[in-house]
Amino acid sequence: MRWRWVGLLIILSVSSYGQTTSPCDHANALINLIQKNHVQPIPVDDEWSKRVFKNLFDELDPLHLYFTQADLNSFAKQQTQLDSLVKANKQCSWIKQVSELYKKRAGEYKAWLEQALSKPFDYSARDQFDLHNFPASSFSKDTPSLDSYRKSYLKFLLLMRMYTERIADSTGRELISYEPFARKNVRKKELQKVADIEMKGFEAYTGESFLKAIALAYDPHTTYMSESEKKSFNEQLSDENLSFGFSVTEDETGSFVVTEMIPGGPAWNSNAVREGDILLSVLLPDQRELHTMDYELDDFTDAITSPAVTKATFTFRHADGQLTNIELVKDKVRSMENTVSGYVLQGSKKIGYIPLPSFYFDRGKASGGAAGDVAKAIIKLNKENIEGLILDLRSNGGGSVEEAVDLAGIFIDFGPVIMYKMPDQTVSVVKDLNRGTIYNGPLIVMVNGFSASASELLASSLQDHKRALIVGGRTHGKGTGQNILPLPGSNREFSKITTMKIYRINGKTFQHRGVIPDITLPDVTQSLGEREEDYEYALSSDSVTKKAYYTPLAMKMFTPLAEKSRQRIEQSAAFNGVQKLQGNLLKPISLDPVGFYQYIKRPDNAVVQNEGTFTVTNTAFDNSLYAVDVFRKILNEKSVKGIRQSFYIQEAYNIMLDYISQK
Repeated sequence: MRWRWVGLLIILSVSSYGQTTSPCDHANALINLIQKNHVQPIPVDDEWSKRVFKNLFDELDPLHLYFTQADLNSFAKQQTQLDSLVKANKQCSWIKQVSELYKKRAGEYKAWLEQALSKPFDYSARDQFDLHNFPASSFSKDTPSLDSYRKSYLKFLLLMRMYTERIADSTGRELISYEPFARKNVRKKELQKVADIEMKGFEAYTGESFLKAIALAYDPHTTYMSESEKKSFNEQLSDENLSFGFSVTEDETGSFVVTEMIPGGPAWNSNAVREGDILLSVLLPDQRELHTMDYELDDFTDAITSPAVTKATFTFRHADGQLTNIELVKDKVRSMENTVSGYVLQGSKKIGYIPLPSFYFDRGKASGGAAGDVAKAIIKLNKENIEGLILDLRSNGGGSVEEAVDLAGIFIDFGPVIMYKMPDQTVSVVKDLNRGTIYNGPLIVMVNGFSASASELLASSLQDHKRALIVGGRTHGKGTGQNILPLPGSNREFSKITTMKIYRINGKTFQHRGVIPDITLPDVTQSLGEREEDYEYALSSDSVTKKAYYTPLAMKMFTPLAEKSRQRIEQSAAFNGVQKLQGNLLKPISLDPVGFYQYIKRPDNAVVQNEGTFTVTNTAFDNSLYAVDVFRKILNEKSVKGIRQSFYIQEAYNIMLDYISQK
């Protein structure tokens, strides 16, 4: 059987047969599959039942806008009996009861929405919205408290929509003039959410949510996947896709903003789309019109990146308020994150810098993927006579574990890289079997709270070997690997199951706790509440007794380096801005127009940009490419500017200078 590790994920090719029936009928098949293959299965008992019960209502009502605690209490008996119901194959009758209540509460929410949005809200009250703790950890106790909770949520949505429509020099007071427009749009988006469930059918939706609730009871990365979800997941693993040639992100107001245009792509060639444009709608070939205000970003992206959509007409609003309608046809555009470039930071010393956004792999390339591309970049940097190297893994969410292991081998001369435990509880050691290194000079690895899985694997291995200084924020803490397996008897339903736990070569794990940097920098991602330890039912940290034999290098003391860095950070306006922003992110949002505007605008001025003490240049080899390739040249110019203005890279550069000069 052929397999490959991807993002701490193993995709197995298997065949299966059978037809799906009602989703709830497959509960036992799903449970048996997970119990057999999970690296740390839990007993199917009353505690399991409580988890599934809670997960189900969170799946059905993720924002806690429909149900009250009284609704959940009406099913109190089943809270500890779901294990017995499933074992007796009697769960479907209960699922039907839940779906009937779900349908009733969704209808009541629709009626409440219509009434609540029929007239303006009162914005004079000093209400607040705690976005950091939304949705609430528990359901509202009764209908009056639910109504109050809903009103705060709607006020927040309305103010966001008003802010989206603000004029350029708005101070916040005139936001209220956009209130009628905002109510119309929020009403449409909220009602569409209910309509999407109605279209699927409440009983079918509840049955599928029940299967997801079962999977999530084991850990946050074990999931139930429908056929369409698995197909979409596999497409995301490809490093070469048909694309419209631009990317959008959702800003703090909920608007979809064009953040990147790929030179040479369809949008670029149209000469009608610009970075900073607001995407309003898309007209598909079947005449379905998708309004961005009606969709979450992930759902909207899934819709337009579907292989079935090869062309579409987009409506953009430019910064000057003008609208543009343009038809674009997808073309093959190589994923730009799956490329590696090396840069020279030229100051008092020449330091190499390599950003790596993901651990991609490419079966069609001789180099294989990220490790081979990084190796080539280092070889080019070595020809520039660099005296140190900075490898940037910030916000690198992972990818191929094989590539991470191979990349570790670039910096260490033979030996263990990681250990892993499988469902049979055997622990194995993964080694770099290649003698020699490509780079053996001073090395810094940059990380933050969004550095996960394969990134943590590499950072922890280099830290244990004492081969690199780890600089930045504590990493995400995902030390597990998953398989995608079909449900027995079905070729349309799958489960992504945690089948592997990853361990450092010292026997400890970065699961849950993350990798602790040797030198810590202020990191706004630490305040976002999106770490592994923040997920319910995340697997805990543990250790293994198996020995991995290795000899750490004799590294210079980094305590003096950390103290020098701390002193610089204290004097840095940019890092002080980051620390201020970290505190602001945790504060509730005022729900009056002026206070809301001040809160939303605050991040714009919180962090001061930086012009580094170094210049940024390319290797001689890369310069020869840019001379004949306009596409690469334009991308490079943007990258160079970003590197030059990054105060994080500046501090890493300063730490490297201290490291090199340390006696």
